[in-house]
Amino acid sequence: MSPVQASILEAKPTEYNPLKLIGAVRADVINMARSYFKIFGSEGRA
Repeated sequence: MSPVQASILEAKPTEYNPLKLIGAVRADVINMARSYFKIFGSEGRA
């Protein structure tokens, strides 16, 4: 869990809004996907 995601959940633990969480972790998801592309050899191929 990213620090941003954790802070959102700590601030409003009873609020469930997936769109806010997606926005908060977008950069983390992009970086994770890029690392998988490198690992599996598909980096730079479209």
